[in-house]
Amino acid sequence: MPLFRAATGVRHCEALAVHTSRVNLDRLTIGVDRQLLRLPGWPKGGAPKLALPKHHRIREAFVWPMFETRLRELVEWADANTNGWLFAPPRNDQWWTENCDDLWEGAVGLMTVEHEEAVANKLRTIPPLWTWPPHYTRHTYGSYSLAPRSSGGLGWSIRMVSQSMGHANERTTEEIYRHAIGEERPTVRNATIDWPDLNGKLR
Repeated sequence: MPLFRAATGVRHCEALAVHTSRVNLDRLTIGVDRQLLRLPGWPKGGAPKLALPKHHRIREAFVWPMFETRLRELVEWADANTNGWLFAPPRNDQWWTENCDDLWEGAVGLMTVEHEEAVANKLRTIPPLWTWPPHYTRHTYGSYSLAPRSSGGLGWSIRMVSQSMGHANERTTEEIYRHAIGEERPTVRNATIDWPDLNGKLR
């Protein structure tokens, strides 16, 4: 789920409601038209309780191209094992958003223990640390999608990312997720386009 959320930018409750019928592998998009209700969520042995997404913003979320292989594997697994639900409750337990948060925190704790043990035993391969809370994945999606290609980002437009993330307007995307990258500043300072009247006298 952390990788899925980082590569799609969907919110927590929206990710819990994704079904393979909403995944378009040809276009690499996720149809976001619902979210899991916080309570009652997903009753044990029952169907998920769903509602419209936040602010009722039905949209298509654009998936990072480098996640395509993992997404295809996830869709294939969900169709074969969970009736198409990408993140169905484990062991058919009850599922609600806070429950998922607890599972996330438990996984982070386990990774921390494995990392510390590997360091203490001076192993060659040290497992990575993951300390992000769930919402950080959404910030990663927004910032990396907007970052220019010259800085290692995807260079997507603000309009595209804003629509993908379900923001009310592009200003939200601009103010929260668009960061000036160090390599952009020299480009701005060294611009050589000769615009008329910019170097001439004021009229």
